[in-house]
Amino acid sequence: MLIKSRRDLVHRIAARIVGPDEADDVAQLVFIKFWRELPRLPRNIGGAGIDRWLVRVTANKAIDLARHVGRRIKLVERRGMEWAQQPLDEALERGEAARVFIDVAGAIGERQRAAFVLREIEGYATEEVAEILDVAHSTVRNLVHQARQGLRREIRRRFPEYAPADEPHTD
Repeated sequence: MLIKSRRDLVHRIAARIVGPDEADDVAQLVFIKFWRELPRLPRNIGGAGIDRWLVRVTANKAIDLARHVGRRIKLVERRGMEWAQQPLDEALERGEAARVFIDVAGAIGERQRAAFVLREIEGYATEEVAEILDVAHSTVRNLVHQARQGLRREIRRRFPEYAPADEPHTD
């Protein structure tokens, strides 16, 4: 029951960092580590503590996998990952934004992508992202800033129709 209730969280974060194909491998590694570490986790960790631990391990395993593969993972459209229930026009708009993000996210580094996903997409506070990635708060802000710059650059290059009007497309 503990794993079932958190499987979607782990898979969603992994998929946003390494792509849906590798997300299954990351999730498997995360839950293997969870079972091995479970006896050593504090007894009073609680659900939020377990979630935070799983998110930290997921982000780190995803980054490790991307580095182990030795290449920037080319993200592809996610398959089988449903957005939350919402009005159709919002779902279409959000689905298009997700497609664009998946297409351009391969242009930024794994740590930048992890920080951006956790902070800007998953909504974790900077302090939480710093704890999850085991870096300083300023490093999180820097990684997110670099990710934004890289994503903007790639969007201007590949999807000029989505570039802000005050940032003209240039080659």
